[in-house]
Amino acid sequence: MQRDLFVADVEDVPADDRRKRPEDTLPQPCAGPKEDGRAILSTATGLVIEVADDQTMLIGADPEAGLTLDDPFVSYRHATLRRYRGGFLVEDLHSTNGTYLDGVRISQAWAGPGSRLRIGNHRLDVTTSMVSRTPPSGPMLGVSQVFQVVLANLRRIAPLRQPVLIRGETGTGKELAARELHDRSLRSEGPFVAINCAGISEALAESELFGHLKGAFTGAHRSRTGAFGEADGGTLFLDEVGELPLGLQAKLLRVLEVGHIKPVGSERETPVNVRIVAATHRDLHAMVACGRFREDLVHRLDILTIELPPLRERPDDIPALLRHFAGQMSDELGRSILVSQAAIDAARAHPWPGNIRALRNAVTLAAVLADGPIGPSDLMTGVRTGSCATRAADLNTEGVEVPRGTYRTMKRAMLAKIVEEAGSIRKAAPVLGIPRSTLGTWLKHDE
Repeated sequence: MQRDLFVADVEDVPADDRRKRPEDTLPQPCAGPKEDGRAILSTATGLVIEVADDQTMLIGADPEAGLTLDDPFVSYRHATLRRYRGGFLVEDLHSTNGTYLDGVRISQAWAGPGSRLRIGNHRLDVTTSMVSRTPPSGPMLGVSQVFQVVLANLRRIAPLRQPVLIRGETGTGKELAARELHDRSLRSEGPFVAINCAGISEALAESELFGHLKGAFTGAHRSRTGAFGEADGGTLFLDEVGELPLGLQAKLLRVLEVGHIKPVGSERETPVNVRIVAATHRDLHAMVACGRFREDLVHRLDILTIELPPLRERPDDIPALLRHFAGQMSDELGRSILVSQAAIDAARAHPWPGNIRALRNAVTLAAVLADGPIGPSDLMTGVRTGSCATRAADLNTEGVEVPRGTYRTMKRAMLAKIVEEAGSIRKAAPVLGIPRSTLGTWLKHDE
């Protein structure tokens, strides 16, 4: 049976450092995978412990623990370790002195190849015998306190049946959070269906959500189930829910209230068992005040709310994210991708207005272009500096001549002017703080 290996260097910290508090941070391990991806077994005074797939191992002072550490700073039941997808899920069991991953105190986190744990006065190095370096939740990982709070909240509300609203800036991982909710819910064996509300045309939105019968409209050559039908028994993720047309908002509200859908062209309602997870980067309550979103639908959606922090508020998570993306690129390019400590420091200092998505794009470009370990200049190549507000101010929007007419006409003129000043839809989208696909949809549908 293929096994991961947990290489535990249980040699005590040198005597002159032995009485330091466990808070003392450890040197950061080299970001990226090992050269060949195989287990490291050469520990002169260490201990190699095999952890079988899905086995949970107790670490602590308990003589019956899988790894017993005789250390006054180690609790009786200190932490658990479970193999998971090429790494380990480490969970602190409310220990007195804490569990540290790469120098940061954690409550639960994923430890991949190259990570280093500190429990009391013991340092534990993690390696793997498997090529896969995929963490349990993709980029939904981190060790910062703000991230741990979000993760704990996601896991608390995952088993519930009520709708969930996820709010956060573009690129913060709202779909990953939705998948985390689904995977930890009682519906985890059911389907997870994601639909971008900003990416569907208003004319076809009802069919996309609720389905249609054959012949219901021109071009309906066959019946379609729709997103709600596909998600029956599982979770439906409505990304950018703030972009739904008002008429469709009323129909979504009815589905939430009665649990039935009516496909386009049908005279009968069909029951569905779906949990709604909606996401937006907009302030829905402000949209209500402007008449652009239904207040009763907000009250239906905004019951259990998760706020995803931007990456600039969780810099302690950047090293782990860099390791993860470097590992992905290593697999894709077939060679080892390393990230220097200087690059890590540069990444921690950058505000990342595009959040995790921008960080991933930066690593992808740097991995392709860099000849050796990724340095600061490699990582920051192509990364825009300055905030969205600063870039928006750089555009000459003062000369926009808004024609008389409907709201749609005025909106179209404003958007067209911003795109013209920016040079392209791709460049204008970050200025407006919206996805490129959303801007493209607005321009297309407002014609």
